[in-house]
Amino acid sequence: MTTGIVRPDQDYNCNWKGPHSANIDDPVTQPATGDALLCECDAKDDGKTEEFGMSTLSNVVAGSISQIIVWIYGRAESANQADLDIYFEGGYETAQLCTLPSSNGWRSYTFGGLAGSQADLDALRVRFTAAPTVGNGDEMFIDVVYAEVTYTEDAPAEMYSGRGIGRGITRGVIR
Repeated sequence: MTTGIVRPDQDYNCNWKGPHSANIDDPVTQPATGDALLCECDAKDDGKTEEFGMSTLSNVVAGSISQIIVWIYGRAESANQADLDIYFEGGYETAQLCTLPSSNGWRSYTFGGLAGSQADLDALRVRFTAAPTVGNGDEMFIDVVYAEVTYTEDAPAEMYSGRGIGRGITRGVIR
């Protein structure tokens, strides 16, 4: 199995304060910190969604994506936080409560038991849904989002053949 990283690269359905994917696509992984450019959920965002298309990987064997771990770096002002889910394999996976710490820190959310293919990964989206009532002082600040994808990588379709030419041997790639 291989693990690859994908990051937000598209604003799909964004209703919180932005800009959006451009602020949370920092090229870091935990435990490093982000650049402090944020996506913010505040009192005007009751029940609103923030959804991002993700970059992709290549050479994924059909049916081999078994797990996606979404990593988030940020903070929340209260326990009234958002739900997190992913769009994968043609639908949304069961949402998980996104509980960020009160000071900046990392949290991970695992979506397992998957059997996705390249097309599913190409269509992957990460979605946050604000609580039904976000009060003053209930803000949530997201600095970095990325996902670790566990999959099997397709081996390159290359065969090598050696042929004697004169006294030397050359090696060619047959495709």
